[in-house]
Order: sequence, then C-alpha cells, then structure tokens
Amino acid sequence: LKKDSAKYTDAQRARLAAFEALSAYAAQSGLEGDSALRELEKTASSALLAETALELAKIGRAAEAAQIAETATARDPRDASALLEFICRKTALGDFSETERAARKLARLRLPPLPELRAAAAIIAKNCSPEAKRTRAVLETIIRGNSGVFESADETPNAK
Repeated sequence: LKKDSAKYTDAQRARLAAFEALSAYAAQSGLEGDSALRELEKTASSALLAETALELAKIGRAAEAAQIAETATARDPRDASALLEFICRKTALGDFSETERAARKLARLRLPPLPELRAAAAIIAKNCSPEAKRTRAVLETIIRGNSGVFESADETPNAK
C-alpha cells in the first residue's frame, strides 16, 4: 500500500513516520529523518512519541530525542511515560531547565514502573548541578512513595 492510501489510519501513518525517521537517521540521512519527524509530530500519540524518543536516543540522536519527548509531554501532560522520557532525554543533554517541573507533574500521576523511575534517578545522579539535585530529589521522593508532599507548591526536599 502507498502511504497516502485511504486504507492507512492516522495511527498507522504515525507509526510509519516513526520507522522512517529512525531508519533515515540510522542511515545518516538527517534531512529525511527531520522530514519524517515533522510528519510524526503532527499526528502521533504521546505514547508513540515517547517510544520514538527512546529509540532515537539509542541510535545517538539525543537532540531529536529530546525534541520528540518534549512534544510528547505537550501532547499529553498526564502521560507518565512521556514525562519520564522527557526527564531522561533532557538530562542526557545536560539541560535541567524543565526537569523539576516535569518531575513534580509526574509525582501527581499514576506512576510508571519503579525500575524506570530508578533508572531515571540513576541517570540524573551523574550530574551535580543544583537543578539535577532537585529533580533527583523529586524522583527519589516518588520512589519512596511520599508523593503527597507535592500537592502544593512546596519546595522540593533538599532544595535549599
């Protein structure tokens, strides 16, 4: 089937765009990958965007992975997996500007599996910046099961 065929659903087109982006970047064709990512961002669900961000990171496309993870959180701010992927991708770039806020949102949601949370906290622990410490503190509080602390605009533990 041609991808413009009426037989493709939007979800199938989005999945195809994800595969095209990943294969183009893996083949070192940045322009084709960028084009496929723009198509992906138009229609993909937050879950597919988060999954694609993880796969982009695996093939060494950290900036594109962070961009897609950010789109995923914008598309569905209540998707815990997308928020966690956003935190991991931004951390990988050394950009902690929005990670604490994303971690606070994550604290209010139904949590992703604990191994994923622990892995994200371990990644962030490698950085000693104040923003990284605050983000890690939020994630560790979530892991301990004390997320009720963040129901208001309270400061993060160890923020001082």
